[in-house]
Amino acid sequence: MDNKKEILLMRHISKKYPGVQALDDVSFSLLTGEIHALVGANGAGKSTLVGILSGARDKDEGQIFIDGEEVCIENPLSAIELGIGYVPQELILCNDLSVAENIFLNRQPHKKAPVSIIDVNTMYREAEKVLSLLGIEIDVRAPVGNFSASTQQMVALGMALSRNAKIMILDEPSASLSKKEIESLFKVMLRLRDAGHALIYISHRLEEVFEIADRLTVLRDGRSLGTYWVKDVNREMLVNLITGKQLTSETNSRILDKDIATKLSVRNLTIPGKLNDISFDVRRGEVLGLFGQVGSGRTEVLRAIFGLENIESGEFYMDGNPYNAKSPGTAIANEIGFLTEDRKHQGLVLNLDITDNFLIGFWDVVKKWFVIDEKKEDVVVQDKMSSLQIKASNTAQEVGSLSGGNQQKVVLGKWLIRNSKILLLDEPTKGIDVGAKSEFYRIIKELAGNDITIILVSSELPEIMTLCDRVLVMRDGAVTGEFIVPEASEKTILEKAL
Repeated sequence: MDNKKEILLMRHISKKYPGVQALDDVSFSLLTGEIHALVGANGAGKSTLVGILSGARDKDEGQIFIDGEEVCIENPLSAIELGIGYVPQELILCNDLSVAENIFLNRQPHKKAPVSIIDVNTMYREAEKVLSLLGIEIDVRAPVGNFSASTQQMVALGMALSRNAKIMILDEPSASLSKKEIESLFKVMLRLRDAGHALIYISHRLEEVFEIADRLTVLRDGRSLGTYWVKDVNREMLVNLITGKQLTSETNSRILDKDIATKLSVRNLTIPGKLNDISFDVRRGEVLGLFGQVGSGRTEVLRAIFGLENIESGEFYMDGNPYNAKSPGTAIANEIGFLTEDRKHQGLVLNLDITDNFLIGFWDVVKKWFVIDEKKEDVVVQDKMSSLQIKASNTAQEVGSLSGGNQQKVVLGKWLIRNSKILLLDEPTKGIDVGAKSEFYRIIKELAGNDITIILVSSELPEIMTLCDRVLVMRDGAVTGEFIVPEASEKTILEKAL
């Protein structure tokens, strides 16, 4: 590949957010006809770098060159015009529109006479041509929502191809795909590479990097640790580059008494394509961490406990008694609360006030006979506002106007008002600032100290090390390791996740 020319050069790129240096003097190059993996732990700066390249984020410093000429990427449209295609992990497709309509969204071919109308036949024909380049034959007239996740990935790639993208960014494209679908994706990627396209591939799965990439660049803590030919790197070397030195200044030193009673037991939990024979116990007052990369099955475990997944096999026990996780209502009745990763869409009603968000669905907590007891309501809400230190003008303030940290406290408060004895926390500090994160850590530790059992999913290993007593490491829907946190290192845990 030595005769390949450099199509992209990003030089000395820096980006700072309040309190965080996301990128610090990072340089990155891309050759025509190569698959270049961008690797690093969560928070390393990968998303920020490709966000700048795709026009979604502004850089603070640095230069970007395409085919040797300096360019200014002001927004996603200018990136597209420069031949940069971005396929995000969470695909942005219109499920009710046809495959062809998605590929040519907002730029459908038109007939000019007698009046300008969409040339449907040409659009279908051109969509079929684009997908044929990817080796895909599907009905381009059918709604894109009818197809599998892997086919939708191909449609997203087709959108980029139809815009003549010469640089393609694929962000965790395999996260929601089966092994067979990943094999199909890789065949398409190799076809694109051999046709002269340059691909940036982001993945946490190191086996995929070794299988598909020609070169790789490692980011850690916003800095580039260098670019390597994949053939010159082994797994141990790459893990050492990604993990580096210890990242935590604080590790949970608490070791629970083994005689503490088990609160929840999960036995042989299996969900086809998601989870395979998961078993574990968690004790009263314990904080159990579930750690793994995107797509490892962490969230599915929480959803299954809360009655949100169709379970093929498996059993649950609470305090030694069988628990049938058939629905969220059953989970709530058994004093289980679920703080979801997406608080804005799944945890809150943003245009309602704090009181309504605390009590919506749980009004029986403040009812006297069949009428809401306003005095009790005020006492309950004020007490939770105070104990969680929610910063708001009053209880009538719209939740949508609160900071991210205070919004998350409202979601947590809802479950505490319900006296939940088991809390399922999915990325509880996602999108909140450092100060709010510290407060959340204090609250979680206090709850555990009050005998509330917590199962915590987090992509941030330092957070796991700070909060959890034990950690189960997951990969591809299975548990690959179990550690008592005070006795483990970040490197050891991360090795089991990669």
